[in-house]
Amino acid sequence: INIFYNNINWNGLLYISEIFLKNNFIERLFISGNNLSGLGMQSLMTTLASSKSIRHLDLSNNKLKNEDILAVCNFITKNLRFEGINISYNFLDIITLNQIGLSFKENKTLKFFKGTNLGLNVESTPYLLQHLSNTNIEEIFLDNNNIGDTGGILISNVIKSNKKLKIVSLKNCNLNANSLTCICYSFQQNTNLTVIYLDAVWILLYVLV
Repeated sequence: INIFYNNINWNGLLYISEIFLKNNFIERLFISGNNLSGLGMQSLMTTLASSKSIRHLDLSNNKLKNEDILAVCNFITKNLRFEGINISYNFLDIITLNQIGLSFKENKTLKFFKGTNLGLNVESTPYLLQHLSNTNIEEIFLDNNNIGDTGGILISNVIKSNKKLKIVSLKNCNLNANSLTCICYSFQQNTNLTVIYLDAVWILLYVLV
């Protein structure tokens, strides 16, 4: 189901919930850019937690609040068939970052995570990344987050520890030469990693150095 930028209201979310209650064959739900939040959103997550079909969920570009993110975490933790989530362009604070990381660790079927522009910074990034080493996630996208040197080093630890990891994207993440060095060394300990996206300028600088 693809419903982009339609300003879904309470009734619309209830209708989507009803669809999933009656059908066990819908694997993807894309509801980006609908200003979702509140009880309707939380009710939908409760329904999806027991869905036998949902595999991929796109909640990007919504105005998710803390209670909405916590409902998403509950869904991820309980639905052990779920494989991929996009929560880009939603601001997450320290509490929700920690909870989303914990939910990823609980769900061993989760393979894909896209978190572009979540408002990550040097202080908040560790609350998420500390959990990603003990997951089965294969693809991580954290573009346009100011994770800085600390985040780059933590990502290198994730690369070394998570042997399932195949793709990492860290474009426009304010990485410096020190964190890039750690990331490059981490490649040696994870032969499954096939693609990493970084800022071209940093790659050039690193090569020149």
